[in-house]
Amino acid sequence: MIRAKEKSAAPASASHGTKQGFWAVGASVMMTAVILGGIMASCRDAYILGYQKSLWFTSYVIPWEIVTPLGKVFLYPPWGFLLWDAHFDSVREARTFLFSGNVRFVLTIAGGVVVFLLMSVWRGKNVHNDDLYGSSAFAKPSEIEKSGLLQKKGVVIGKISMPVWTSLNPWKQTKILRHDGPEHILMFAPTRSGKGVGFVIPTLLEWVGSVVVLDIKDENWKLTSGYRLSQKNRTIRFAPAEKPVDTDWCARWNPLSEIRTEHLIPDIQNIARMIVDPHGEGPKDHWAITAYQLLLGVLLYLFIRNHASIRTIKDPVTGRSPFPYRLSMSGLVKILSDPELTLDDLLKDMLDARTWMTEIDAKVRNAEEKTILLNAVREVSSYARMMMTKAPNELSGIYSTTMTYLDLYRDPVVAANTETSTFRMTDLMEGLPIGKGNRNAPVSLYLHIPDIGRLRPLIRLFFDIMAHRLTEKIEPPGRHKLLWLMDEFPALGRMDSIKEKLPVMAGYGIKAALICQDLSQVEERYGKIDYIAANCHVKVAYASDNLPTLKYLNEMLGKTHTVVTRTNYSGHRWSPLLLHMMTTAAEIPKDLMTIEELRTMKGSLVLMSEMRSIRAEKVRYYTDPLYRSLVMEPPNRKNPGKPVVDRDPEKEGEWSPETGREEPVKETKEEIVSEEEEEILEMEKNEI
Repeated sequence: MIRAKEKSAAPASASHGTKQGFWAVGASVMMTAVILGGIMASCRDAYILGYQKSLWFTSYVIPWEIVTPLGKVFLYPPWGFLLWDAHFDSVREARTFLFSGNVRFVLTIAGGVVVFLLMSVWRGKNVHNDDLYGSSAFAKPSEIEKSGLLQKKGVVIGKISMPVWTSLNPWKQTKILRHDGPEHILMFAPTRSGKGVGFVIPTLLEWVGSVVVLDIKDENWKLTSGYRLSQKNRTIRFAPAEKPVDTDWCARWNPLSEIRTEHLIPDIQNIARMIVDPHGEGPKDHWAITAYQLLLGVLLYLFIRNHASIRTIKDPVTGRSPFPYRLSMSGLVKILSDPELTLDDLLKDMLDARTWMTEIDAKVRNAEEKTILLNAVREVSSYARMMMTKAPNELSGIYSTTMTYLDLYRDPVVAANTETSTFRMTDLMEGLPIGKGNRNAPVSLYLHIPDIGRLRPLIRLFFDIMAHRLTEKIEPPGRHKLLWLMDEFPALGRMDSIKEKLPVMAGYGIKAALICQDLSQVEERYGKIDYIAANCHVKVAYASDNLPTLKYLNEMLGKTHTVVTRTNYSGHRWSPLLLHMMTTAAEIPKDLMTIEELRTMKGSLVLMSEMRSIRAEKVRYYTDPLYRSLVMEPPNRKNPGKPVVDRDPEKEGEWSPETGREEPVKETKEEIVSEEEEEILEMEKNEI
């Protein structure tokens, strides 16, 4: 009968042979040491006693006589010294003498043990093959220390318990993991998983340079803007769906104010392209392409007519002067929908734009600017002629399609927020003035977009201009580093500017932190994630139920190995005992973390290039006394916010949470908490 029993041992190094074979060799070594030790001890005692015949008091100690070229040699049995010790125990001199033989016997056995241990070490080092099926493992504390993630500033990506050795006992200390390199970060975190309270808010409370954050729920502004303002940041909030108020922190932004005369054509082309592609799906049909052409002509016309040199020219169609339509998104809507100005009249005025060339030539003194404007006038006439050659029905369809793309800017609130600009894109890195003592302060811009579906065209236009404008040329070292923190970035649709600029923006001082719910969400917009993931050298992942995400993480973590031992028992069929046993051990590959382990993990994973993966814990800002003390009232009419003196880490000491120095939490009548924090606290309460 043969019975097989399979059991998995703990992960170990690869092993050739079986444990039983190894122990058999070890037992043989020990037995040989015992026999040789006994023979040596017996022969030594007999030699010193002159091989007296009185030693042969029993047949058990009669020596073996061996004839050699050098003479006769007597070998006594290994147990001889033991029998002599017992037989002559009553003789004091013999007892002392025979004791030394026992000592030699014990030393010989000890030598055998040493040989056996050396064999074990040799077997462990030379027979093993740790890389045969995979060598993946999580980073050790020493590797994490060398990685640079335990520094005092950067993007907060998790925390980890590090062993600390004292003169009494070892204990563990929580260390915050921060990444401050130029590399980008990609985060997989489902909704309500703690990404806000554990990643976004702690980072905004620590990041030193400029930051642009997509603040969908407005909680980041409420919890972090007060502290960033107190640290001499120019803190502003752009909320296009809210009625603007006249304060320093309420920002307005006009996309058309980003058009530069020296880059007139490419700037207008980029804006028109984003207008006709509000969801990142690309121009779908003939109507979208021709609407793009109409927008190019009208935007050029609007820009030139708002130029100081010809703004006061009387409008030949409406007779109004100065030109009544401002260079803004609402101005673009008005010029295309003004009941006093038909589309035919507008196209005729655009066709006659050459009449402005005399005014431009006379009033514009800069030769380069003059050349650009004169060429633009010719383009305006060219686009007008292109539209006027269309059949009336086709032109009507083009016009209707164009107005559909501009529908968002008919909202008076959105129009008011995009009528003028309180900042330019270049200010995000060059800085804005704050108070009297700092003319180049970092900028913290919060984009509050509650209805992302409706406001998507505007925010896509914002990020597209930002990506192009800030990566045109490398500015002097005085520019501030910029953190581009985008929560739910796939919700904005496919943005080619992100995909194109991601590989190069780090060289311009821009660090992107892209947050998505899962892999499927990204691939739905951008196709295979390989391109974006390859340009994000740091990846942070929380537990997820999305299978493609779990499989991706499973493959990224790689394989380790485990040893499986199989024992076979054999014997007679009717025998009560199976007397024969054979054991074999085999190494098999094993996932470092299975899909089930990834789905149910409590903490997070940090995957970085050039180092092993890190099994980290989630940060909760509301459980840390220091982070809670940094939460301040956001700027408002009653509390505009007052900057304070910069903190000096050298004088003040390490102020991060891992120092163990707990700053007192300021007691307020009403604590500021986020919606995510409330839900997480409720879940923890229910678990208890």
